Amino acid sequence: MKSLLVAVGMVVLCCIATGAATAGPTAGSKKLSAAEKKWVTPALEIWNTENAGLQALGPELKSKTVLTHGSKSYDALLSTLSAFAACPKAVASAGKPPSTRLLAFYTSLTSACAALDTGATTFAKGIGNLLSGKTTTGQAQIKTGYADFTLATKRLAAARKQVLDLRVPGLSI
Repeated sequence: MKSLLVAVGMVVLCCIATGAATAGPTAGSKKLSAAEKKWVTPALEIWNTENAGLQALGPELKSKTVLTHGSKSYDALLSTLSAFAACPKAVASAGKPPSTRLLAFYTSLTSACAALDTGATTFAKGIGNLLSGKTTTGQAQIKTGYADFTLATKRLAAARKQVLDLRVPGLSI
Protein backbone atom coordinates (compact mmCIF):
# COMPACT_ATOMS: atom_id res chain seq x y z
CA MET A 1 0.00 0.00 0.00
CA LYS A 2 2.91 2.34 0.78
CA SER A 3 4.34 1.94 -2.73
CA LEU A 4 0.88 2.66 -4.13
CA LEU A 5 0.79 5.96 -2.24
CA VAL A 6 4.31 6.88 -3.38
CA ALA A 7 3.25 6.20 -6.97
CA VAL A 8 0.20 8.41 -6.44
CA GLY A 9 2.34 11.35 -5.41
CA MET A 10 4.62 10.94 -8.40
CA VAL A 11 1.72 10.66 -10.84
CA VAL A 12 0.12 13.82 -9.41
CA LEU A 13 3.38 15.74 -9.85
CA CYS A 14 3.76 14.54 -13.42
CA CYS A 15 0.16 15.40 -14.28
CA ILE A 16 0.63 18.99 -13.20
CA ALA A 17 3.09 19.36 -16.07
CA THR A 18 0.40 18.59 -18.62
CA GLY A 19 -2.15 21.10 -17.32
CA ALA A 20 -4.49 22.66 -19.88
CA ALA A 21 -3.75 25.94 -21.65
CA THR A 22 -5.16 27.86 -24.57
CA ALA A 23 -3.48 28.65 -27.84
CA GLY A 24 -4.50 32.17 -28.76
CA PRO A 25 -4.22 33.81 -32.14
CA THR A 26 -0.76 35.01 -33.08
CA ALA A 27 0.70 36.82 -36.04
CA GLY A 28 1.38 34.56 -38.99
CA SER A 29 -0.76 31.69 -37.79
CA LYS A 30 -2.65 29.60 -40.32
CA LYS A 31 -6.24 28.52 -39.97
CA LEU A 32 -7.12 24.86 -40.09
CA SER A 33 -8.62 23.45 -43.24
CA ALA A 34 -12.05 21.81 -43.02
CA ALA A 35 -10.42 18.36 -43.14
CA GLU A 36 -7.96 19.32 -40.39
CA LYS A 37 -10.77 20.67 -38.18
CA LYS A 38 -12.76 17.49 -38.71
CA TRP A 39 -9.78 15.36 -37.69
CA VAL A 40 -8.37 17.46 -34.85
CA THR A 41 -11.63 17.87 -32.93
CA PRO A 42 -11.92 14.22 -31.82
CA ALA A 43 -8.14 13.98 -31.44
CA LEU A 44 -8.18 16.87 -28.96
CA GLU A 45 -11.09 15.23 -27.12
CA ILE A 46 -8.95 12.11 -26.75
CA TRP A 47 -6.05 14.22 -25.45
CA ASN A 48 -8.32 15.99 -22.96
CA THR A 49 -9.87 12.72 -21.76
CA GLU A 50 -6.53 11.04 -21.17
CA ASN A 51 -4.99 14.10 -19.53
CA ALA A 52 -8.00 14.39 -17.21
CA GLY A 53 -7.62 10.70 -16.39
CA LEU A 54 -4.00 11.18 -15.40
CA GLN A 55 -4.94 14.16 -13.23
CA ALA A 56 -7.75 12.16 -11.58
CA LEU A 57 -5.53 9.17 -10.90
CA GLY A 58 -3.77 10.73 -7.91
CA PRO A 59 -6.92 11.59 -5.94
CA GLU A 60 -8.47 8.22 -6.82
CA LEU A 61 -5.48 6.34 -5.44
CA LYS A 62 -5.34 8.39 -2.25
CA SER A 63 -8.69 7.04 -1.13
CA LYS A 64 -8.53 4.58 1.77
CA THR A 65 -11.08 2.39 -0.01
CA VAL A 66 -9.34 2.25 -3.40
CA LEU A 67 -8.63 -1.47 -2.93
CA THR A 68 -12.14 -2.31 -1.76
CA HIS A 69 -14.27 -3.96 -4.45
CA GLY A 70 -17.41 -1.94 -5.13
CA SER A 71 -16.23 1.23 -3.37
CA LYS A 72 -16.62 4.54 -5.18
CA SER A 73 -12.85 5.04 -5.43
CA TYR A 74 -12.26 1.48 -6.66
CA ASP A 75 -14.90 1.93 -9.37
CA ALA A 76 -13.47 5.34 -10.32
CA LEU A 77 -9.99 3.82 -10.64
CA LEU A 78 -11.29 1.00 -12.83
CA SER A 79 -13.08 3.55 -15.01
CA THR A 80 -9.88 5.58 -15.41
CA LEU A 81 -7.81 2.50 -16.22
CA SER A 82 -10.47 1.41 -18.74
CA ALA A 83 -10.29 4.82 -20.44
CA PHE A 84 -6.50 4.47 -20.64
CA ALA A 85 -6.83 1.00 -22.16
CA ALA A 86 -9.33 2.31 -24.76
CA CYS A 87 -7.08 5.17 -25.85
CA PRO A 88 -5.23 3.38 -28.69
CA LYS A 89 -8.53 2.29 -30.24
CA ALA A 90 -9.90 5.83 -30.00
CA VAL A 91 -6.86 7.23 -31.83
CA ALA A 92 -7.09 4.48 -34.45
CA SER A 93 -10.75 5.42 -35.00
CA ALA A 94 -9.75 9.02 -35.65
CA GLY A 95 -7.32 7.82 -38.31
CA LYS A 96 -4.21 9.58 -39.51
CA PRO A 97 -4.23 13.35 -39.80
CA PRO A 98 -5.08 14.88 -43.19
CA SER A 99 -1.94 17.06 -43.24
CA THR A 100 1.70 16.79 -42.32
CA ARG A 101 1.53 19.70 -39.87
CA LEU A 102 -0.66 17.57 -37.55
CA LEU A 103 1.54 14.47 -37.87
CA ALA A 104 3.81 15.26 -34.88
CA PHE A 105 0.76 15.71 -32.62
CA TYR A 106 -0.73 12.45 -33.91
CA THR A 107 2.52 10.57 -33.34
CA SER A 108 2.88 11.85 -29.77
CA LEU A 109 -0.79 11.14 -29.00
CA THR A 110 -0.52 7.62 -30.43
CA SER A 111 2.61 6.98 -28.40
CA ALA A 112 1.01 8.36 -25.23
CA CYS A 113 -2.01 6.11 -25.74
CA ALA A 114 0.19 3.05 -26.17
CA ALA A 115 1.94 3.85 -22.87
CA LEU A 116 -1.41 4.46 -21.13
CA ASP A 117 -2.78 1.15 -22.38
CA THR A 118 0.29 -0.78 -21.25
CA GLY A 119 0.36 1.06 -17.93
CA ALA A 120 -3.34 0.45 -17.27
CA THR A 121 -3.02 -3.26 -17.95
CA THR A 122 0.07 -3.65 -15.77
CA PHE A 123 -1.34 -1.45 -13.01
CA ALA A 124 -4.61 -3.42 -12.94
CA LYS A 125 -2.69 -6.69 -12.72
CA GLY A 126 -0.70 -5.21 -9.85
CA ILE A 127 -3.87 -4.30 -7.98
CA GLY A 128 -5.22 -7.79 -8.57
CA ASN A 129 -2.05 -9.32 -7.19
CA LEU A 130 -2.11 -7.02 -4.16
CA LEU A 131 -5.72 -8.03 -3.47
CA SER A 132 -4.85 -11.72 -3.74
CA GLY A 133 -1.93 -11.41 -1.32
CA LYS A 134 0.89 -11.41 -3.88
CA THR A 135 2.37 -8.22 -2.47
CA THR A 136 5.83 -8.35 -4.06
CA THR A 137 4.51 -9.08 -7.55
CA GLY A 138 1.71 -6.53 -7.17
CA GLN A 139 4.06 -3.78 -6.03
CA ALA A 140 6.44 -4.47 -8.92
CA GLN A 141 3.58 -4.31 -11.42
CA ILE A 142 2.25 -1.08 -9.93
CA LYS A 143 5.72 0.49 -10.22
CA THR A 144 5.97 -0.65 -13.84
CA GLY A 145 2.49 0.69 -14.59
CA TYR A 146 3.44 3.96 -12.94
CA ALA A 147 6.52 4.21 -15.18
CA ASP A 148 4.24 3.82 -18.21
CA PHE A 149 1.95 6.58 -16.87
CA THR A 150 4.98 8.83 -16.43
CA LEU A 151 6.02 8.15 -20.02
CA ALA A 152 2.47 8.82 -21.23
CA THR A 153 2.44 12.11 -19.31
CA LYS A 154 5.61 13.23 -21.09
CA ARG A 155 4.19 12.23 -24.46
CA LEU A 156 0.92 14.07 -23.80
CA ALA A 157 2.95 17.13 -22.83
CA ALA A 158 4.83 16.84 -26.14
CA ALA A 159 1.53 16.53 -28.03
CA ARG A 160 0.21 19.62 -26.27
CA LYS A 161 3.31 21.60 -27.22
CA GLN A 162 3.00 20.47 -30.84
CA VAL A 163 -0.59 21.74 -31.01
CA LEU A 164 0.34 25.04 -29.39
CA ASP A 165 3.30 25.42 -31.77
CA LEU A 166 0.87 25.39 -34.71
CA ARG A 167 -0.32 28.83 -33.54
CA VAL A 168 -3.78 28.35 -34.95
CA PRO A 169 -6.34 30.93 -33.78
CA GLY A 170 -9.00 29.37 -31.57
CA LEU A 171 -7.26 26.01 -31.27
CA SER A 172 -7.06 25.10 -27.59
CA ILE A 173 -5.90 22.14 -25.62
